[in-house]
Amino acid sequence: MPVPTLRGTGFNSRSVSASVFTVSSEWETQKRGQFDDRWPEVQRVLAALEELGIHMLDVSPSNIAFLN
Repeated sequence: MPVPTLRGTGFNSRSVSASVFTVSSEWETQKRGQFDDRWPEVQRVLAALEELGIHMLDVSPSNIAFLN
């Protein structure tokens, strides 16, 4: 079965999916390191924002802070 290509890019859907997964896992590893034990809380905050239609792309300790 042929793999669909993204017109004009030379990429097929399998290579793009693998690239997105790699970037996503690297991003999550980096964010876990930035937030340490608070990462599960950060994920809940991000999920709550997404439910409101807010997609926060620049997640960092300087824009998600905890009072305690």
